[in-house]
Amino acid sequence: MARNATQRNIDDLRDALTPYVDAVTGDTAQITTYYKARANASLNKYLDAEFAMMNVGASAAASYSSAIGSSVQKLTPEKARANRDTAWDEFLSDLNQGGQTLPGSAGNLAYWDLSEVVT
Repeated sequence: MARNATQRNIDDLRDALTPYVDAVTGDTAQITTYYKARANASLNKYLDAEFAMMNVGASAAASYSSAIGSSVQKLTPEKARANRDTAWDEFLSDLNQGGQTLPGSAGNLAYWDLSEVVT
């Protein structure tokens, strides 16, 4: 049985990522404040997108009728995923601007070439 995300899941993500926002620094106190504000805003945007993506059902109707008779497009799983990925990239960029990098985030993986190793 599928289980939708809860607010607790989002709170756990916030708790895990907030220390990175808090560790952001800049050349001056004003720049640090600006970088932290940007990182916090993009974190909130990411968490909203993550919550939406987790709760979009793949079998949901593509649209629904509102009470006043207009048709409203629902968020598709693909669009929700794209929104989440864009928000995540923005968050990583804002962290990076303030000197922070998440372990395991894209771009900081290194591979060892052992093809020439003789045993």
